[in-house]
Amino acid sequence: MTTLEAGITDAALYRRGTFIAALARGLCLALSLAAVLFLWSSPQTRPLPALAVGLAYCIFWGASWAWVQRHPSGRRSLKVIHDVLDALAVGAGAAFLGGLESPLWLFLYPHVVGASVRGGLGYAMAMGLLDTLIVFVLTLMTPHQPLGNLHALTLLFCAFLGGTTSSYLHRIQGRLSEANRELQAKNRELADTATLARGMQDDALSHLGRVTEAKARLEELDRLRIQYLRNVSHEFRTPLTVIRGYAEHLMTEGIPAEASLPDLMRILVESCDQLITMVDTLIEVSRIEQGGGTRILELRGLDLREVAALSVEPLRGLSEKKGITLALDFPREPLALQGDLSMLRHLVRNLVENALKYSSPGTRVVVRCRAETEEAMLEVEDAGAGIAAEHLPRIFEKFYTVEGGLTRRQGGAGVGLYLAREIVRLHGGRIDVHSRPGRGSVFLVRLPRWPPGPRAQTVHA
Repeated sequence: MTTLEAGITDAALYRRGTFIAALARGLCLALSLAAVLFLWSSPQTRPLPALAVGLAYCIFWGASWAWVQRHPSGRRSLKVIHDVLDALAVGAGAAFLGGLESPLWLFLYPHVVGASVRGGLGYAMAMGLLDTLIVFVLTLMTPHQPLGNLHALTLLFCAFLGGTTSSYLHRIQGRLSEANRELQAKNRELADTATLARGMQDDALSHLGRVTEAKARLEELDRLRIQYLRNVSHEFRTPLTVIRGYAEHLMTEGIPAEASLPDLMRILVESCDQLITMVDTLIEVSRIEQGGGTRILELRGLDLREVAALSVEPLRGLSEKKGITLALDFPREPLALQGDLSMLRHLVRNLVENALKYSSPGTRVVVRCRAETEEAMLEVEDAGAGIAAEHLPRIFEKFYTVEGGLTRRQGGAGVGLYLAREIVRLHGGRIDVHSRPGRGSVFLVRLPRWPPGPRAQTVHA
């Protein structure tokens, strides 16, 4: 049972007890008035004083009820006064109605029992002595009633029995109240423990969610690792197969005719360049990751236009072979910045190769450079296959490749765009992509410009 429920129960019991006490007093008063009416013509009766006692008691009763409504804290003291005046009113009424010959004095028996139940042994004996004294006075008023002294002793004995029982019940009530308080304290402790347990459960569920998420992420990384190994193996196998095939042809057939020799050597060189590009990419990724995601940059003053032009020039042969126009759109003013020349050239070459790989013959790949207030901008735009919206948030993740369609047929190890993002991050910039399937893609790189001043000499690697 909660504290609130216990308080509600105690209040209900108190209201019930107050109602029963008021009802008992009302019945006693009504019976007393009935006794006055029955004994009105008796020679021992003085009805007017008896009515005056009853009226005075009624006035006191109403006044005490009004007073206790304004002063609830004085309720206990008023109960004692009520018990005393109850006995005195019964004794006075009995005295005016004929003493022991009037039945009114018999109300002293329920009075002593009620007082004994409400208080302990001491209170019961005090009320019993008062009732005994009243009966003794009434016995003196009516000496021809020999049983008066016996009734006095009987009232005292009733007070003793009622008080003893009341004290025992009060001790039990005290122990029950103490047990109730202890139970309420334990209930509060259990409620606090339950609250703590719910908090721990929420924390456990939160940790479980994070563990589940981490597990799913590890499973995804493992899947991507396996896919990466498969892609890298495929990427290396293709040019190596070409080189091995032509090498076996030269070994078995000898040197071909002069007309076909340039084509054979061109194919071998292109296959070697493809291998070198993939090895360079893997080396750059390894250098970044060995440094915990950082790398000591070999910074120097650079012009972004010259870096882009030098990076694009070796790719013109590939663009012409695929029938793709490779255009440059640079401003006249230098775009000064500080950066690592090798890494920035790798960045531009990576983005342009990616654009050429996924573009169709007859389309254009445009490399733009432009300046903003505090940033140098590099754009690589193509009109190729484009990227679906669901893949855009993840294309810069390590090992991530778009499954299916043209993208899968073109191959790729899934580290090119990841490396591009890391290079941009190391230079304090950011990279974004805008793409729609069938409408091409635009990769936008923002790099911090060098503070205004004389442009440093560009160093070519």
